[in-house]
Amino acid sequence: MPSPVAATLHVSLQTAQVYRVLYTVSDRRGGSATVYRIHGQARLREVLTQCAIAPLEIDRLLTRLEAAMSYVLDLGHLDTADVARLLQHYAGG
Repeated sequence: MPSPVAATLHVSLQTAQVYRVLYTVSDRRGGSATVYRIHGQARLREVLTQCAIAPLEIDRLLTRLEAAMSYVLDLGHLDTADVARLLQHYAGG
């Protein structure tokens, strides 16, 4: 039986149209944190859509980011390797 995984995505606006995304994962073996930079609101929206985030929650998140606030999403229900590949792809790495 797989062990439970806690995975979060911390999103904040770093500079105009550059979003800092911190992906944290922890399980009984330990944890990791990786920082990505997503350029442009459209790309960030695509990432969040592919992470199965509801459109209303994406709109709420973007509003908070425009107000210089951060936002945290629980992604524990998604495969961590898939999310990491997705973020790496959209960050251009």
